[in-house]
Amino acid sequence: MRVASILLFLFLHVSLIHLSLLSPSPSMNASLAFERKHLDTKAESDDRYCNEQMRKRGMTSPNCTLMNLFIRTHIKEINRVCRHLGNIYGNDLKVSQHQYLVTECRYLRGQPPNACRYWAISNWRYLIIICDQEGNPISLNSTMVGAV
Repeated sequence: MRVASILLFLFLHVSLIHLSLLSPSPSMNASLAFERKHLDTKAESDDRYCNEQMRKRGMTSPNCTLMNLFIRTHIKEINRVCRHLGNIYGNDLKVSQHQYLVTECRYLRGQPPNACRYWAISNWRYLIIICDQEGNPISLNSTMVGAV
């Protein structure tokens, strides 16, 4: 009985260590959330796109999100802004050196979860991103149209 208890303890201990090595860090979770919420290389600029993407990405439940931006680029580009291609702005903000094509989805009407309706506006904007200590994006602070 004692041997079985020791083996069970060792198994659980090794399993916990294994799970802790596989679990993403909080900053990695924030970076993945940033990617899920804001990045889409195939973003379009029509209302149908906004309605579909906002629903698909969980932004229509439990409430209709009032506004979201989809940036038409890959995560590698945003990582570059955070790590070395962004201009420092404040403590943890980086401003992109060039503009990105962005689709802005604004709430129009409707009720959650499936009747939220959005209208789309697309234009080129500089990004202002909050980055973590490892140089990963964790939040889109704002955007700017025009010169930086």
